[in-house]
Amino acid sequence: MDRARKIFLAGAVAFLLCLSYTGLANADLMQAGGFENPSLSGSWGLFNSSSVTGWDSPNLLEFQKSTLYGPAAEGSQYMELDSNRGDGNQFVTQTFSTSIGARYTLRFAFSPRPGHGENILEVGIGGLGDFSLLQGIMAQGSGVGLRQTAWTYYTLDFVATGSQTRIGFRDAGRDDSLGTLLDDVSVSGGAASAPEPATLLLVAGPLAGLAAWRRRRRRQKAARA
Repeated sequence: MDRARKIFLAGAVAFLLCLSYTGLANADLMQAGGFENPSLSGSWGLFNSSSVTGWDSPNLLEFQKSTLYGPAAEGSQYMELDSNRGDGNQFVTQTFSTSIGARYTLRFAFSPRPGHGENILEVGIGGLGDFSLLQGIMAQGSGVGLRQTAWTYYTLDFVATGSQTRIGFRDAGRDDSLGTLLDDVSVSGGAASAPEPATLLLVAGPLAGLAAWRRRRRRQKAARA
């Protein structure tokens, strides 16, 4: 194999490794952020957290289908947070592994419940032993006059303080079993969310060497002509 081909293959392999490294770091860390499991047979249903993939709550979780109030942000189902009257609008939470000091991005879709005026979404982020409403109210809106769901996406960057992080959502309005729809929750990022400078040099080095070798070959051919 000639020198030019060796240099090119080295650069190509390094580039593919860099892409793979970044892709793994940016994979979604949440489970069932689209609330598609369990699948509803009717337009809505209440479930214990033991029956729901990924999510925990001391109260019943309410899933709704697109046929009830309108399209989901993704898939065909979403969650209503104020699911039970008299439960204090408890958090629904999910815990996942993180790297201490690494940066992550939470992304989710919010919609007011059509026909309901008070829809207030509160978000909490913290470690297992220190969970609190670190972010407070993230989204709110009135569903009065809405004929169907109206989704808006929000993002929030945070730095992990522990090897596990817990994220929670809660309806902060009246405890009346009405309001605040949530869908398409995801978390991406981590220590390897962007290639390290050394990785970029690994890619750039062989490619730069190939370019220099080609320039030398052109000069040599011009000198012989």
